[in-house]
Amino acid sequence: TPIEALAELKVSPDFACTNKGARLNYIHRMANGADLYFVASSKTVGAEEACTFRVSGKVPELWHPDTGLIERAPVYTEHDGCTTVPLRFEPAGSVFVVFRLASAGDHAVAVRRTAMNEIKAPVQQLTVVKAEYGAFGETVDTECFDVTALVRQSVKSGNLNIRANNDLAGDPAPMTEKELKVVFLVGAEKKSLTVGENKTVELPAGAEVVKAVYGLVNDAPEPVKQTVDVTAKLLGLVKEGALSVSADNALVGHDPANMILKELRVEYLYKGQRKEARVRENGTLTLPETGDQATPLPAYDLSAQKDGTLEIQAWKPGAFEVAMASGKTLKAAAADISKPVEIAGPWELAFPPNWGAPAKVTLDKLISWTEHPDSGVKYFSGTATYLKTFTWEAKKQKGVRAILDLGDLKNFAAVELNGQALSFLWKPPYRLDVTGALKKGKNTLKVKITNLWPNRLIGDEQLPEDREWDGKHLKAWPQWVLDGKPSPTGRFTFTTWHHWYKDDQPLPSGLFGPVVIRTVVTAVAQ
Repeated sequence: TPIEALAELKVSPDFACTNKGARLNYIHRMANGADLYFVASSKTVGAEEACTFRVSGKVPELWHPDTGLIERAPVYTEHDGCTTVPLRFEPAGSVFVVFRLASAGDHAVAVRRTAMNEIKAPVQQLTVVKAEYGAFGETVDTECFDVTALVRQSVKSGNLNIRANNDLAGDPAPMTEKELKVVFLVGAEKKSLTVGENKTVELPAGAEVVKAVYGLVNDAPEPVKQTVDVTAKLLGLVKEGALSVSADNALVGHDPANMILKELRVEYLYKGQRKEARVRENGTLTLPETGDQATPLPAYDLSAQKDGTLEIQAWKPGAFEVAMASGKTLKAAAADISKPVEIAGPWELAFPPNWGAPAKVTLDKLISWTEHPDSGVKYFSGTATYLKTFTWEAKKQKGVRAILDLGDLKNFAAVELNGQALSFLWKPPYRLDVTGALKKGKNTLKVKITNLWPNRLIGDEQLPEDREWDGKHLKAWPQWVLDGKPSPTGRFTFTTWHHWYKDDQPLPSGLFGPVVIRTVVTAVAQ
């Protein structure tokens, strides 16, 4: 193979990562004598990986596509014509690693931290409710779309005539005659109907849809469920409120479904919310899948300054030793780091008018809007504003920064402190520097959270219909729309495609927290 041939010629890989489970993708190009690598993580949790590039004699620079920041890699090593750089990735994060400047002077090759007086954060309770590993008896066909939920909802809405066309979910097999197969129950009797493309399945009254597929229908027998309960096993693997486990046969000690692609499915409770997670065989499941856990707080950050000094931004107290390429050892210490201060409830939450939500509600604690008893809050879509007044006692000190950590949220946040607009946050970690805006004494924090549209659409499905549907698409423009009038049934939205239904679960929305202010101390290694 080409890989074996290159190994025999002692040609190193162009890019490599020591962690085989890192799930990194990369691309490499050259321009004007510079080597440019783009490295992206496909993991939904943060990670730090040691990446090796087949380049030497040049300083690696990190170009961050989300902020535009360009910085020299603070730590790297060179060996056998390659350069190894530790890279820290946020969830689904990426970075350009650029080699364009010739190496000059000394640089750090390793950092060691010894913890001091560390105060551990309280552990959030993670409880595994149910976990199964194996084959779940579900057909997987790339030339068929599973349209069970769509057909089931259509039947629940009173439409028993289901048309077999691409309006169901798209085209699973272009330029090919397709079919729609619906398996259903009438009482205790199981039946099925199959029709060709652009034909209509007419289901009998009382039909309960079991399965529906559209595409190149395979009439092979349904596979049998072959799973093993691994709930107890996963419960034992939860450490400090988190779980990371490989979905493979080692979980059960044997192969529960030979020659079949398996899956690990888990139901769990986190912060009182019931959630579900799935990962395919040989993948890694990391729980909980939330913004505050997806990006664990680092012990420190290291940055190389333009004047050659190395600065350590310590999130946790410790003594640091920095090994240099020249053989020297630099030292630094950050002992007095204040305990994070939580900005606890109650919070005032205000909603814009004419979108179904009350003008204001007070939250004793931060929860998803979908958990609120008021249906206007539960099904709200748009931008709502959190307002909180709190007292800050610490004095400003040189080399000490204050970081506002919003914890977890959905989906976007605009932050304002004491009337000063700070930043727009759209991905974890939801943290920002508030040193310049924070003041001793009374402070006012305003956080505007914007979620997605499905919740309002699902909320409108709780109200009577104000239009007629032909399957998934609009049958005709209703007169009230043509007349420019509001919906006669009180709906807030109008769509020409039936995206969501009454029984669909609204998406978690809002600010979940915990909201804390953290202290970061800068120390110079010398």
